[in-house]
Amino acid sequence: MGFRFRKSVKIAPGVKINFGKKSMGLSIGGKYGGVSFNSRTGARVRASAPGTGLSYSTKLGGGHKKSSSAKSEPQIVTVQVNATTYLLLTIFLGWMGAHRFYRKQYGIGLLYLLTIGLFCIGWIVDICIAIKLYIECKSESQNSTDD
Repeated sequence: MGFRFRKSVKIAPGVKINFGKKSMGLSIGGKYGGVSFNSRTGARVRASAPGTGLSYSTKLGGGHKKSSSAKSEPQIVTVQVNATTYLLLTIFLGWMGAHRFYRKQYGIGLLYLLTIGLFCIGWIVDICIAIKLYIECKSESQNSTDD
């Protein structure tokens, strides 16, 4: 049997950050229902009827099932964003995940909102990335106007 690792940290009543060997997640709710966001499996909603042993869990979003017979390469979804808007959102509202919501990254946006920008470390890293993106976009636009 392989080694397993799981650690759960309560950050507020009904809110936990879960750490595993291969993933990290956020759980919101109590023992009778809630929502979970996981870096590996995505978002799930769950509910249970007290004292009956009945429960229900389903994946949020998606909507299509993968075929087990043929392995397909993962698809990367890109979202077009305005570099200036993204930079300003990252600097001024990044601690609460506004820039992640702008890029349609709702799970990580919620995580930023609940952990104050991943305890400000994620926010600072994202500011550096946003500045780099802004500089790259401006140099691309200058190169295209020079031609």
